[in-house]
Amino acid sequence: MYLAKEKDEEGSSELCIGKGLGNAALFALIAGDASTRAEAPVWLRELVKDGGFPLRTIDRDSAGREESRSEATKVEAQPLDDGLFTPLPGFTRIDLDAVMQSPGEDAPPRPPSGERE
Repeated sequence: MYLAKEKDEEGSSELCIGKGLGNAALFALIAGDASTRAEAPVWLRELVKDGGFPLRTIDRDSAGREESRSEATKVEAQPLDDGLFTPLPGFTRIDLDAVMQSPGEDAPPRPPSGERE
């Protein structure tokens, strides 16, 4: 388990993250552009390597008032149908090695935005 806390002038966030439950942390990096990934905290990049999944998140405003909360109440291992993992027509493949490049490293070239694999 990881407990991450961040605070800035807009408020604070607290995350309780389970290790090895999936890789939701990766989606946070993929969703941003290259500058967002370069600014991602080290702990977030480490969670991607470890397969971090948020079990509880709490966001507070600058006065400390709770704005939002989400919490897993049950985690259950069960088989899933292979069809759930079939890419939809028109999907774009993303090179995860390029996404995971540390800031300052040369990333491999990405295909043009219209190119599909």
